[in-house]
Amino acid sequence: MAQDENAEAARQELVGPWRRRPVALLREDPDAAAELTALIDEVREELPQAQRSWAQTITASGHGVVNAVQHGNQHNYYMDSSAPDRQRGTAAREADA
Repeated sequence: MAQDENAEAARQELVGPWRRRPVALLREDPDAAAELTALIDEVREELPQAQRSWAQTITASGHGVVNAVQHGNQHNYYMDSSAPDRQRGTAAREADA
């Protein structure tokens, strides 16, 4: 991979499947969680310091809405424009409170 013309692109092609493998493993064998966690910790220690953590910066302006998630799921039912509260607006919801 390091010898590839575009090593970063080659690495990115391999990341996706390897992200899914631990999840599949845990579905098949939930008892493997402790061993998998130990392996992840071991690999993390081998990474350069800059690659051991991630930061996410998200900005919205005006009437923008930002929705973001790392390592989990997000369900935004309030974003449904057909919901009665969404159509009535913030002032109407606050008046009801």
